[in-house]
Formats: sequence, C-alpha cells, structure tokens
Amino acid sequence: MAKKTEDKGICILGFKGNNFMRLELVELQLNGGNLVIGGDNEQGKSSLLNAFWVALQGADAMKDLEISRPVRDGEKNASITLVLGPAGECLEMVKGEDGTYSAPETGDIFFVTRKWVGENMYLEVTTRDGAKYPSPQKMLDALVGKMFDPFEFSLLKGAEQKALLMKIVDLGAFNLDDYAVERKTLYDKRTEVNREVTRLEALVKSKAGTFEGAPDSEISASSILAEQEAAQSIIKQNDKKRDELQSLTGLWQAEKKEITDAEAYILSVEAKIEELQKHLSDARANKDGLIQVHTAMEQAGKALNVEVKALIDPDMTVFSGKLQDLERLNALVRNRVSYQSDKMAYDIAVEQSKGYTDSITALDQVKESALSAAKFPIDGLSLDDTGITFNKIPFGQCSTEEKMRICVSIAMSLSPRLKVIRISRGESLDAKNFKVISEMCAAEGYQVLMERVGDPGEMGIVIEAGKVKEV
Repeated sequence: MAKKTEDKGICILGFKGNNFMRLELVELQLNGGNLVIGGDNEQGKSSLLNAFWVALQGADAMKDLEISRPVRDGEKNASITLVLGPAGECLEMVKGEDGTYSAPETGDIFFVTRKWVGENMYLEVTTRDGAKYPSPQKMLDALVGKMFDPFEFSLLKGAEQKALLMKIVDLGAFNLDDYAVERKTLYDKRTEVNREVTRLEALVKSKAGTFEGAPDSEISASSILAEQEAAQSIIKQNDKKRDELQSLTGLWQAEKKEITDAEAYILSVEAKIEELQKHLSDARANKDGLIQVHTAMEQAGKALNVEVKALIDPDMTVFSGKLQDLERLNALVRNRVSYQSDKMAYDIAVEQSKGYTDSITALDQVKESALSAAKFPIDGLSLDDTGITFNKIPFGQCSTEEKMRICVSIAMSLSPRLKVIRISRGESLDAKNFKVISEMCAAEGYQVLMERVGDPGEMGIVIEAGKVKEV
C-alpha cells in the first residue's frame, strides 16, 4: 500500500510526451525523484526537459524557451501529460499490465494534459476521479509560481538579478529603488556642497593672517584731512604770534635806540644846563614817558616771548604718513570682513554637508533594518545599490559553489509550491557540485530535472532519436 506523508508541496510523479518537438514517445515514472537526461546533441534532451515546463506554463514557457513549432516535424498533433502529487515521500505510480503507469488510488493526485491539434493548443487539468478544473491555466499559475533554471540567474546582469530577487524578498514598506534614488540625490547634493566646502576652506586659509593689526573699521580720509586742517590753523595762529613778537621786538629796539640818543642828548644839554634848563626839563619829561612806554613794551615782550617759547608746532609729516598708511589699514579691514564672510559661508557649507551625511546615514540605517528584517532565500544573501551580495561580497566575486547555492536557493523561492528544479547544461557540473545541488534540493524536498550532454549517470536516462534508449 502506498504511504502518504504530510503536504510539503507538489512534485512530478509521471510524464508522457508524444510528438513534442524532437520527442517521439517518452513515458517516465519519476515518483518525485531526480532525473538526469543524457545523450548526444539534437536527440531530444532539451525537448524532454522543456516539455515539463511547457505542460505547466503553456504559451509563457514557449515564449521564454523560444519554441515556435511545438509539434514534431511530420506530425500534426502532439501532447504532454504530467501526473502531479505530494512532494516528500511521494506516492509511487502504479504500472499496469499494458506497461503504462497510472496514479495510485490514494493521495491528492491530478493530471495536466496539454495538446496541440493542428495550430491550436488545449489544456486540461483533472483530478484522479476525472473532475476538471474550470480555469486550468489559472490553477497551474498559482501552483507553479515561476519556473526558473538556477544557472540562468548567474547569466543575468546585476540590475536584472537585483530586480528578480526584490520580487522574492518582502521588504515591507521599504522600496530599495526609491532608497537608491533618494540616497543618490542626497549624495549628489552633499558632493556639490563638499565642493563648495573645499573651495571656501582654501579661500579662508588663503585670507587667514592677512588682516593682523587692522582697526575695527575702515578709516575715512576726511577725518585725517580735518585733523590736518586744524593743525594748519594752529600753525597759522602760532605764526601770527611770532610775527607780533618780531614786530614788538623791532619797536622795542627802536625805542631803546631813542633812549640812548636821549641820554647822549642829555649829556650835551647838561653842559648847557643853564642855557638849556628848560630843554632839560622837557627832555626828562619826555624820557620818563619813553621809559614808561619802553617798560610796558618790555613786559609785554617778555610775556609774549614766554608764550612763543611754549609754542609746539604739530608734526606735519605725520599726516602724510597717515594718509600713506590709510589704504593699507583699510585693506586689512576689508581682508578681515572678506575672511569673516567666507568663514561664515564655509561653516554653513560644512553644516549642510554634515546634514546630508546624517540623512544618508539615517537612510542607510532604514535600508539595513529593512534588509535585516527580510527573509532571503539563503542566509547571508542581501542587496546593495549595485546588486546582490553574499556575506557582503558582490555576487560576481563569489566562488562557484557559493553562486550555485545562491542560484538554487532563489530557484526554490520562485517555486515554493511546485517542488521541482529545472537545470539545463548540466554537463558543466562536476560530481561535487551536482552532489551539493542534490543535497540542497533533498533537504528542502525538491525534485531535480537536469539535462546534460553525454552519460547521465546512474539516476539518468539517455534520449536517442526522441525516445528513451533501452539499456
């Protein structure tokens, strides 16, 4: 009696292909086990492998596989039948007396039959009891997901790999494409600001120390000219005093000469005192008056002399020096104002750059949180701006075995219900790598269908002229 296990998905129990592409007639009892299809080129290996997928996905599979003539040359009709049943400990097909296989009487078994009659294609999905699904392709699409050759993944471009993986991985509300656009926008803005920071930093450095000794503000030439005018006024007043002193000195000396002449005249008159008594009396009176005038002038002259000696002329050379230094000082003030303006702009630009850096960091943290929370097909797999990474190493730089594990894990994720993995060009796998794939698929309950040129090994069949070669 067949043994039934818990539902772990669907596998392929049996296959029958008639006149599909290069196939003439092929019947297989797979029982959910692996199948390696071997043989020479152009014998029907690819036709058999493709038949599984065309049976399930119809026109979509034919388009992907570039099949435009599904019916074998020389024939008018073709058909493919799959028997699908529970994965894991699958139910064995029952072999009839006529040599054909049918589904056992237990378990959730259904049949997929795709036919070509002339140019028309037909699909029928039935249960073991013969009940038909009203929308067979819709039912199969929900079952199959996306049939994907894992090695095709490694041939995709980085952007295509990334897009495919993003369809599998649930990142919640986080959108990696929107993140990339927003991050690039912030990065470009920060780059622009950093260019300004670099320019302003060089400008600030070049102006530092160019304004030492500068006054608080620029000096007006009019204030210096006003000082110069005031100084000239003082000198003019001082010169007037000196002229007064010189004039008074001349008068004093003239008066002194008159006194001397008067004294001489007195001496001459004394000889004639008697005769000139009257004249003497007049002369003395005149002398007294002159003495009084002379004394007054002498006192005024002494006072003026003291005042003149105390006079200090302003140094006029100072003003020409000040005027000559005026432009230097004002240039220092302008240097300081320019430096302060550039320094302020530099500080603002640095803050803007820091703000963009903080925004980018925050955005990166959101991305890291979303990626950390997401469940990827294999531990260590993730996404960055350029594409897929594995343990933080770009996919293209991973080892062959790592790439293979990644590709197989993604293929499994794309077909979670139908536990079947399709591999073309299996001849590129050595025994070690095939063992790794087999163990991975066995651990997850997946069935491997693989095509390879040459000997298929113990678990395989050889296709020759569209049929299974008798061994």
